[in-house]
Amino acid sequence: MLKRKYILSAVVSLLLVGCSNGDNYASMDVNSSASTPDNNGSNENNQDIKTSIVSGKVIDGYIKNANVCLDLNNNNSCDEDEPSTKTDNNGNFEFEIAQSGTILAYGGVDLSTRLPFEGVLKAPSDSKNITPLTTLLNELISNGKSKDEALNDIAMILDIDKKSIEEDPIVKLIDRDDTLLKANLKLEKTIEALSNTKDDFLKTLENIAKVINNKKANSFEDLIDGIVKDETRKESLKEITKFIDSAQLDEENHDDLATILEYVKNKVKNGEKVSSQDLEKNLSSCQIDPNLDDSTFVDTPPNGGENINYFTIGESVSDIEAAFNYARSFDSTVNGKKLSLPSQDIWNKMAKEERALYILNRERVDRGLKPFEGVFEMNQALKDMRPKNPKTLADVAQGYTNLLYNSTTLSHTLDGSPSDRIERVSSVKNHKEFIPYNESLYAEGNSFKLSSIPLVKAIYNWIYADANVAEGKPWGHRAMCLMRVDNDDFGVKGAEGLLAFGLKQGDSSKIYPNFQTSIVTLNAINPLASFSGNYKKSKLCYGENSLDDRFIREKGLIEDTKTSLIWQDIDLSQGDLTQAKEYCEKLTLAGFDDWRLPKTTELANFYKDTLDAGVTPNLSQINITKMSADGGFILTAEGAKKYGMTLASITNDFPSTSIGDIRCVRGEDTSVTDATDSSATEENLVVDSSRDVVIDNSQDLMFENNSAIAGRFNIEYGKIACNNLTLGDFTDWRLPTPTELSTFHKNAFSESITLQYSSSYCTYEVTNDGAGNSYKAVRVQTSDDNYQIGDIVTFGSPAGVRCVRVNASQDNGVDTEPPARVAVDYAGSDKIDIALRDEDQLESLTYVQIDYDCDDSDSSHITCKDFSLTFTGEAGSKLYALESDGSLPDQEIGTLNDNGELTIDFEDSQRDYDEGINTKEGHFYDQLGSFVLVDEAGNISRINRVFVEFFVQE
Repeated sequence: MLKRKYILSAVVSLLLVGCSNGDNYASMDVNSSASTPDNNGSNENNQDIKTSIVSGKVIDGYIKNANVCLDLNNNNSCDEDEPSTKTDNNGNFEFEIAQSGTILAYGGVDLSTRLPFEGVLKAPSDSKNITPLTTLLNELISNGKSKDEALNDIAMILDIDKKSIEEDPIVKLIDRDDTLLKANLKLEKTIEALSNTKDDFLKTLENIAKVINNKKANSFEDLIDGIVKDETRKESLKEITKFIDSAQLDEENHDDLATILEYVKNKVKNGEKVSSQDLEKNLSSCQIDPNLDDSTFVDTPPNGGENINYFTIGESVSDIEAAFNYARSFDSTVNGKKLSLPSQDIWNKMAKEERALYILNRERVDRGLKPFEGVFEMNQALKDMRPKNPKTLADVAQGYTNLLYNSTTLSHTLDGSPSDRIERVSSVKNHKEFIPYNESLYAEGNSFKLSSIPLVKAIYNWIYADANVAEGKPWGHRAMCLMRVDNDDFGVKGAEGLLAFGLKQGDSSKIYPNFQTSIVTLNAINPLASFSGNYKKSKLCYGENSLDDRFIREKGLIEDTKTSLIWQDIDLSQGDLTQAKEYCEKLTLAGFDDWRLPKTTELANFYKDTLDAGVTPNLSQINITKMSADGGFILTAEGAKKYGMTLASITNDFPSTSIGDIRCVRGEDTSVTDATDSSATEENLVVDSSRDVVIDNSQDLMFENNSAIAGRFNIEYGKIACNNLTLGDFTDWRLPTPTELSTFHKNAFSESITLQYSSSYCTYEVTNDGAGNSYKAVRVQTSDDNYQIGDIVTFGSPAGVRCVRVNASQDNGVDTEPPARVAVDYAGSDKIDIALRDEDQLESLTYVQIDYDCDDSDSSHITCKDFSLTFTGEAGSKLYALESDGSLPDQEIGTLNDNGELTIDFEDSQRDYDEGINTKEGHFYDQLGSFVLVDEAGNISRINRVFVEFFVQE
């Protein structure tokens, strides 16, 4: 067979994906101050290497335990071979360097919020402090400005004295100047609100520098306009700026402001609107009232002196709120107020003793009592049962807890009296005054699992379930929790008394053999003004009211304000379908007698919606099934695990005589549109065949609807294809989320719409689905009775990716460049020559995805199956074809020659055309794969051009 070159009319699409690989964020070149030593420790000129000590503070608030280093290779990480250290408990650092460069800081805990610091801070090595402003200073210098020019720009935009920019803003605050702290807060919280990751943070910082360098900002509001497109985010950030500018900051309240800003930055991330009025309201709720008079408080035990047992096994923020607010409904001293905890995210970041102090103080303040001043950090690492020289009150509490765990009785006098133990702390002995109570104990044995909130459970039982005690008077522990602490002469005005907790947990103890055991000790002192020690100050709020606006839990009920349905949440029963209906019809609860058995869809939506809202209905963590009026069973988390189905799946596989857990409901779902309403019959999906798309009005999304979906055989290719797709004149396509895709296919099924490629799986990548699987797939059509259309299920090797875009002109986040894409018809040329990108765009090229589309239907003697690709780039670079999962294979395809070229022949004899290739009616289509060049140093190298040649046979 003779072959000769023949050019066909063809379309070659190259999908180019850009990234920030190799981007440099350094402030300046790093120069050694002396020559390199030889192997004997001396240098060529016999001169000593000059070193200097760098010291200062890392400040958002002061950040303890932060990583600090001289970032020699500018990779935004502290490597083992770089000079580095960690900050102390006050944010101080000191280490020795022999070169100039960028000082980098990240990680640690912000002492102003007591939450992990998630940003990145930098400074030139001659700066004394590392702050948000020095971070911007560093970025501007790295973009070519002189230090003086950069300082002038920052001073103008933030309206501050340029001489103060590198100073300690908290020291300035103590000197009654809050302008520097406000400037730092505005900059840092703006960047954090637009960032989800460290890379996002650095990219946002880079965009800010670009706006400043392009002279597009004369104020901070101008800066926000320059980096944010989404109008809601833009207005919210301006409201936050206005709020910060108007705040009157001092030593006592700046921590509260930082906490509020931590909360609102997350609202901005979520696209929620923030107003300065809301911020002011939140800030005022954080303030300790210095004039509070609690001398007239008289306590009355709740519920007529009978215990109110902790009724839920759930341990989320919502569960805790439900338990406390249920008990509060029987307690007249709390004045009808509800407990509101921080968000689950913030709660998870709080230390155990901080959670306990927060709840205990909310119980006090909501009754008109002064809060406790603070709490000592727990010392669970302490192993001694009788520490001879305890350093803090926390050592006393932990030591006695250890002793109780190894004893058969819960008593205050196993090692002397509580007062004896407390006076062993030298810093306390002569620096305390009278306090009515100084110790409470709690023990819990559980056959199910160890509690993750033992201190919270202890406080609940001390306050609401203290009628029957092992030692002492009934309600004595409550008396300690709600005691008045007189002589407000220590610390913050309006708060008095310091606490310490001890905690010991294990799978068996002498008190509860063979049970999961938790032992808690609480000690308290009333310190004199002369007392000196480290403790965590009280915070009456953490910025966010976590009570879900939709679900209200009280008196054993859960009210869904969206549907107007009220759900039973205590005294749940079991039975078959007949018994369930009879039980609900006869139920009287919380003064209501119009209960009924819920419909299947009502119950399924209840579990799905409460899961999304972070609300855990009582007993739903351990029960297997929930009975519904039309005979369906709704699976809870454990039930789903047992039967291999998803949470809130609806199944009719169980007969009506099966026993299920019964949860009754009352009311009618007002969120369902009346059938007579014309809007109720409006179709969710509109098929637009002219553009190969389907518009989903219920989600305001546009979905792809063409045959290309089936050819995307893996997640990596699907991501590339969606990000580079041009369809219907739109280029902003992406992968859908599981919920988006699930809803789309449910709508298509209910409206009897036949979709392109609907008989398999569409995919969405997740990093960890909890079961070790790397992919999550949405089932779009089932041949298995275990699943319903739209169920989200784990699937290891998904295929078929359907892209989606927002069906509205909505932008959000930071202004970024879209990925480049090239698609060209090169008919009539001798050789197809494709320029991948303009020269200034080539820096961020990582790899090339090549799709090949050829039509030879008019030339029976011509085949598109034989062709060659020539790649050009850096000589010596190796060409790889990425694996289906996007990883680099062990073996390269070949190496570019001295001219920087490598040609690959694709011949019929070398390839299998029976799989994945369409040759119907002379049309030939193939996905050649993703190609990448790696230079001799192992770094990604540019692919400059690709040449395509086709051959015919005679």
